Order: sequence, then C-alpha cells, then structure tokens
Amino acid sequence: MSRTTKYRSSKTRDETPLLFVMGDGESEYKYFDDLNSMVKGIRIRPKELGVTGWQKIIKKCDGHVTYGEVDLKHGDRLAIVTDEDGRYDSESIVLFQKECDRRGYELILSNKSFEVWLLMHYESFTVPYTQTELEKKLTGHLGKDYHKSDGIPFNIRMVRFARDNSEKNLPEGSNLDCFRTNPSTRLHFLIDDILDKG
Repeated sequence: MSRTTKYRSSKTRDETPLLFVMGDGESEYKYFDDLNSMVKGIRIRPKELGVTGWQKIIKKCDGHVTYGEVDLKHGDRLAIVTDEDGRYDSESIVLFQKECDRRGYELILSNKSFEVWLLMHYESFTVPYTQTELEKKLTGHLGKDYHKSDGIPFNIRMVRFARDNSEKNLPEGSNLDCFRTNPSTRLHFLIDDILDKG
C-alpha cells in the first residue's frame, strides 16, 4: 500500500518534535496515524517497513536517515515497532538492539504481535494467545470482523488503559525480556513518552 507523507523542511527544525514510527504493517500505520491526530506536543509520522528480518529493517531505516527524511541530529526520533511473531531468536534480538543503539534508533518489540497491544485497549491478560485467537478476541470487542488495515477505534483513555496493562506484563523489560515473555509488548515505554509530550 503506497502512502505519501509530508516531512518538515530543515527550516522548521525548531517546531514540534517529530517521531517516525517504522512499523511492520498496516495495523501499526493505522494506529499511529490515528494517535497522531489525538496528541499535540509531538508529531508522529508512521511508515510501513515492507520488509522483515532485522538486517533489512535496519537497512530500510538507514535509507530514511540517509535521504534526509529523518534528521536525528536535529531532534527527530525513529522508533522501530516490530513483532516477535516467530521471526527472531534471542541472539538476533541482541544484535538488532546493538545496531539500533549504535544508530540512535528506538526498538520496540511486541510478543507475539502488535495485536497484543491492541487487545490491551480492551482487557488485561497474561494468557499467550495465538495470532488467530488475538484477532478473534478483537473481533469480539469490536462487534465486527477485525481487519489490520482498519485498526481499532480508540481514544486517549483507552490508550492509557492499554499502557497500564502493558506495563503490568513488562514493568521494566528490555526487548530481550519481551522476547521471553508472551504476551508482552514494550509499546508502553514509547506511548508513555508520547502522552507525556502530548
């Protein structure tokens, strides 16, 4: 799916902080695009990565920095929101984190998927659901079929509820802790900062 996003020019670097969220797919894009319209103190620019594997993700993000879409030296932030989803092992998480730290990127893992975060808008849970079960539970809360491209309807109160639920499952966890804890997500760390600024 092709989307066009306008970026601020170098003349406007003193404006509201700009956060680029590089997400795995449609559900992440939709969520952060909707969240951007709800907060004022930070501007969120979601981008779909369109690639899998940590090396390819890093390379894709490097391209956005190289071509000037993201300017980390002048206050922009780049957060990579990715799912465990069976694609990582503990060694790759450590290497992924090391490369993100070296570049100044923020790595935000969810285990098993972004739908863990979405379901936390409705309920607190510690049961490790399959992806099908997560989507079925979201369908139950929505009263209609859940589709990644549609996301979920939410408001700031629900975001705070999700943050609190997420924090209960992973209060001080690293990405490696998240990898080892199903269900969990590190999104509350990013969301806390967004809400603080917004």
